[in-house]
Amino acid sequence: MVELVALRKTNEVAAYVRASMDRKGDRWTVDTQLRKIRALAEAKDWNVVEVYEDNAVSATKKRRAGTRWAEMLDDARAGRFSMVVAVDMDRLLRSTKDLNTLIDLGLRVVTVDGEIDLSTADGEFRATMLAALARFEARRKAERQIRSNERRRAEGIPASTWKAFGWTREGELIEEEAAAVRRAFDAFLGEPSLSIRRIREDLNSAGHLTARGSEFSVDAVRYLLANSLYAGFIRHYKTGELYPVQGEAFPPIVSE
Repeated sequence: MVELVALRKTNEVAAYVRASMDRKGDRWTVDTQLRKIRALAEAKDWNVVEVYEDNAVSATKKRRAGTRWAEMLDDARAGRFSMVVAVDMDRLLRSTKDLNTLIDLGLRVVTVDGEIDLSTADGEFRATMLAALARFEARRKAERQIRSNERRRAEGIPASTWKAFGWTREGELIEEEAAAVRRAFDAFLGEPSLSIRRIREDLNSAGHLTARGSEFSVDAVRYLLANSLYAGFIRHYKTGELYPVQGEAFPPIVSE
C-alpha cells in the first residue's frame, strides 16, 4: 500500500457525487455538489482527474460492480489519484465497510467542510463515527419507509410515491394514458400476440413517456404489463401478496 500511495500525485483528486433518492427536494443536488467540489479544488490547486457520479443509488443498497463507486475504487488501485473529495461524508460513506475500503487503499478523504486523514488514529476515529451515523440514519429512514408502506397498503393506497403511468400522482385517471395501457394489454394478450419490443415502439411512437419522464424501454413495458395496480391491486414487493385498492383513487384500468 505504501508503494502504491508513493506513485500517486498528491494534487490529483477524484470527485465523488451521489444523486439523492429524496424526491421532495435536496440542497445537495449533483450540480451543487460539483460546483462546491470544483471551487475547493481550485482554491487548493488540485486537479480533478475524474468525476464519479452515482444516480439513484439508495443509501441502504450496496454499491456493487457497475456503479461509479466501484470504478472509482478500481482507479484508486491504479494510482490515478491520492484523494477523494465529496461535499460531506454522508454522500461518500454509507457504511463502515466503505470506510475500511478507503483506508485499505491508503486514500485521503476531503469534504467541503474539512479534511480527514485516514492514516491517523484521530482521522480514522472521526470517519468511523461519521460512517456509523450515516448508516444509522439510513437504516432509520428505511424502517420509517417500511412502516409507511405497510400503513398505505392496509388503507388500500399504493405505497410508491412515483406517479404511475395512467393516473396522476393523486390517483386520478388520465384517459389518454389509460387508453394506451389498455392497448398494450390487448396487444400482448391478443391473437397474434405482439412482442414487448413492438409494444414499446408503439408507445414511444405515440409520444408517451414513463412515470420518470423517459421513453419506454423493454423493461419499462415489462413492468407495466406485470403491474397489478392496473387491475386494482397493490402488490407487496417481498411477499407478492395482493391488497385491493380502496376508495376512488387509482381506479382499475384493465380487468383482473
